[in-house]
Amino acid sequence: MTRWIVAASWLLFAAITYLILGEAVARWIGLPILGNIGFTLVFVLFALFHCIALEGIARTGMFFGVSAVVSYVMEEVGVRSGLIYGAYHYSDLLGPKLGHVPVIIPLAWFMMIYPSWMVAKAMLRGIDGSALPGLTAQALVAAWVITGWDMVMDPGMALAGNWVWDTAELTSACRAGIIWDGCSLHSWCTGQRAGCGAIRRSGLWQARHSQRCR
Repeated sequence: MTRWIVAASWLLFAAITYLILGEAVARWIGLPILGNIGFTLVFVLFALFHCIALEGIARTGMFFGVSAVVSYVMEEVGVRSGLIYGAYHYSDLLGPKLGHVPVIIPLAWFMMIYPSWMVAKAMLRGIDGSALPGLTAQALVAAWVITGWDMVMDPGMALAGNWVWDTAELTSACRAGIIWDGCSLHSWCTGQRAGCGAIRRSGLWQARHSQRCR
C-alpha cells in the first residue's frame, strides 16, 4: 500500500507542477488550469498523501484535524471581530462558506503548514526533533516559512478579490503576519504531540517512530 501512496504523491506533485506552469505561461499559452479552488484541492491531496507516506495515516489524520480546526476557529473569530488578523472579509470567489469562512480555507492552511514543516525539517536536518528544543525550533522555522509564504501570496489573492482587507493600515498587515506565525506554530506543535499520543493509545506505535515522539 505504501508504494501506491508514494506513486500517488508523485502524480499529484506532477499535477501541481503543471498547474503552476499553466499559471506562469497563461499570458502567452492558454493551458487548461483549475483555478484557485482546484489548485488548492490538488495541493491538499498531495500534502495528505505525502504526509501519509512519511508519517502514517494516524499521525496525518491528527495533524490535518488539528490544523483545520485551529485555523477555522481563528479565521471565523478573526472575520467576525477583526481583532486577530485585522478587519477583513471573504468574498464568494472561494466557494461555499461555513459561517463567514470558505470551506476551502482550513484545507489551504494544511496545504501550507505541511510543506512549511518539511522545509523546516530540511533546514534543521541533524537536530533531534523528538526533544522539546528540537521540536520548538522546527515549529518556529515552519511558522516563519508559512508566514513568509503568506506575505507573498496575500497581495495577489486580495487583488483578485478572494478576500478584502477593510483597512489599509500597515499595522494590520504586520499583525496578520505575526498571528499567522503563532497560529501555525500552535497547529504544528499540537498536531505533533497529539499525533504521537494518539498512535500510542491506538496500539499502532511502531519502532520507527520511537525516536520521534516522547
